[in-house]
Amino acid sequence: VHPLDLRMRSFCCFIVLFSTVRAWEAVAVPFPPEIASDASNRVGHLKPFGHQRAPNKPVQEYDTVMRPREFWTQHVRDQIPAVFRAAVADSPAHRLWTDEYLAKNYGDRYDVLYERRAEHRGISAKRTSLKNFLANYKRRDRPIYAVTVLPDDMRKDVPVLPCILCGTFLQNLQEANFWLGYGGTRSVIHFDADHNIHCLFAGRKDFMMIHPRFGEKLSMAPRWKHQGSGYSNIDPDAIDLDQHPFVGEAEWEWATLSPGDCIFIPGKYLHQVRSYGRSISATVLSYPRDTFDEAGCDTTSFEYTDLSQVKLVWTYKGGNDTIDLGFMNPELLRVHMLRIANESGVGLITWETFLNLAVETDNDDER
Repeated sequence: VHPLDLRMRSFCCFIVLFSTVRAWEAVAVPFPPEIASDASNRVGHLKPFGHQRAPNKPVQEYDTVMRPREFWTQHVRDQIPAVFRAAVADSPAHRLWTDEYLAKNYGDRYDVLYERRAEHRGISAKRTSLKNFLANYKRRDRPIYAVTVLPDDMRKDVPVLPCILCGTFLQNLQEANFWLGYGGTRSVIHFDADHNIHCLFAGRKDFMMIHPRFGEKLSMAPRWKHQGSGYSNIDPDAIDLDQHPFVGEAEWEWATLSPGDCIFIPGKYLHQVRSYGRSISATVLSYPRDTFDEAGCDTTSFEYTDLSQVKLVWTYKGGNDTIDLGFMNPELLRVHMLRIANESGVGLITWETFLNLAVETDNDDER
């Protein structure tokens, strides 16, 4: 018997469909996984991440979305994940985003970045038209999924949750991303620099959430000094306890999203994600701040607002030479360069000075 109270566990076996031209294959996937006993004390050896120890508890969830001040004090300030059930259930994205709708309305106008379903941080994303991606992403011989900047015209279909509609959150929105996959995808164990609100419009996603203090147990890859994100070198599909003996000491919480649900992932918070069947989602990233400024909250109506009505730093209008996914906050770069200039005493930063400072920073990272 799983140690979690079964009333909270919401244990479920569900059907995952892998497509070929002529056949369908169904696979039952339980989550959270059953933890098998092991007399050799190597629980979960060569099994997927999550099989090495039972989760502590489900991520805290709500049936309604709270206001920004409450969101800050209860979750954002202290890096506590949260799930908002049915938060985007009434959105156009939830109602409309079928493959046919996306191909007809956006297929020829926008490109997407895509990767293989089993994420590998050493392989760069490729670019293709949304129409071409939709025509191929269900093929079993082409295991790919899209993760890209949400095109501007699609932003009108995605709501902004009330918890980020004013103050510090609204002032620091960075970008919105679009995710589309089929037949099962999985991420590496990783963390992002920004706060992340991930909303699901179709399919199912399982999240394993690990507090940053357990990063030392998970063989994190080396990072540059000022690099915001990070990831683990561990293969999450088969944890080798001979090479990574402390994985079982990393405590975790879990959440399963159904269509219409959203999860808040704090910046720097480790997580691993698996999806099944056809899954489609959007994420909104915001730059973390140390304090909360309520500017504008007293006059905000908190009525339905979509992403086309708010300012994002990084956007994609179509026809761009690049799709600027995951770029750093320009304000952070400005503050960083001013700090370096003040510390080095160079005063005015010319292009040559900037390059020299960048080289010095890289050398500091290597040391």
